[in-house]
Amino acid sequence: HAYVVEGDVYFDVSKDEDYGKLTNRRPDDQESGTRDGLIKAAKRNPGDFALWKAAKPNEPETAKYQAPWGVGRPGWHIECSAMAMKYLGQTFDIHGGGMDLKFPHHENEIAQAESATGKVFAKYWMHHGLTRFNTKKISKSDAEMAKVMESLQITNLLNRHDPEVLRFLILQSHYRSPIEFSDDVLKAAKTGLGTFRRLLERVERVTNADPYKPELQIERMRDAELDPRGRDLLDELMHLRVRFLEEMDDDFNTAGAIAVLFEIANAMNKYIDTAKLETHSEEMPRNMLRAAGGTLVSLGNVLGLFERRPAAKLSGDDSKLPQLVDLLVEVRKLSREAKQYAIGDHIRDELTKLGVTLEDGKDGTRWRI
Repeated sequence: HAYVVEGDVYFDVSKDEDYGKLTNRRPDDQESGTRDGLIKAAKRNPGDFALWKAAKPNEPETAKYQAPWGVGRPGWHIECSAMAMKYLGQTFDIHGGGMDLKFPHHENEIAQAESATGKVFAKYWMHHGLTRFNTKKISKSDAEMAKVMESLQITNLLNRHDPEVLRFLILQSHYRSPIEFSDDVLKAAKTGLGTFRRLLERVERVTNADPYKPELQIERMRDAELDPRGRDLLDELMHLRVRFLEEMDDDFNTAGAIAVLFEIANAMNKYIDTAKLETHSEEMPRNMLRAAGGTLVSLGNVLGLFERRPAAKLSGDDSKLPQLVDLLVEVRKLSREAKQYAIGDHIRDELTKLGVTLEDGKDGTRWRI
């Protein structure tokens, strides 16, 4: 399928009957695949792509190699196929990459590799969406976005944000969909993850067990003597767990799986409230809640979520933070009892700015960071 033109070696796409099978494109529909956009008259077809490029005078000597067709270097596409087959073999399971590489890069990888080996190159292709900042595609070649690219480097992101929040943000989009990245999106992801963290705090208070180390699953509650509320919760969670697995089986639909986790959280919160588990509960309802929490955490672990308790970032002088917040909560309570509501609201608002959330309930005020 290859031919030589003035030291360059091209792949003749018209000779490959399967060319275009990844993107459903026909060879006669293709335009030039040369990276500089120039259509060489010597090429047999506009869509023919380079397997080998003849050396140019301005290229460094370290990028030139001797070959039967003269001095030159491998083409862009063949570099990737060669590396993949060197480390993964002639056939491997999953080939990933950005949606923008699907054509022509991955199409050409398939053509050259399978023509050379006669074997399937990759069994499954997974193309992910692009990251966008304020609806603009982020590209390494975009000088305007250089500062944004630097801020999005993984080390910088991890220094400024909770890693689990970043994971949650990514999981909320299907891997083939673009991800919008902004401060508002990060805040929304933090809020969404907070829904589960607050729920697991409730589970721990009611059950006196660590929800991040589940020892009980809903399967073990099938034959338990549950009251109607507990039986309804069990039936709902059994159904939702099946739906979670169906979403993951559907092309790794993590966005759909996250939506199911929210449904599980809503069902658990409703159970805690209607059964009044935070004020009084018997052993069986507590066990049902433990099992529900264990199922939530186990499903979250599939996505890399809820694997450990959120770290309390306290050290040095910050070790007094819990006592200080407790004191402010007490002052707020006294001010409200004295009908000094403006003072109480001011304390709440200022604590919120510092990342401390107050939750008022029948049993008093709880706070969390």
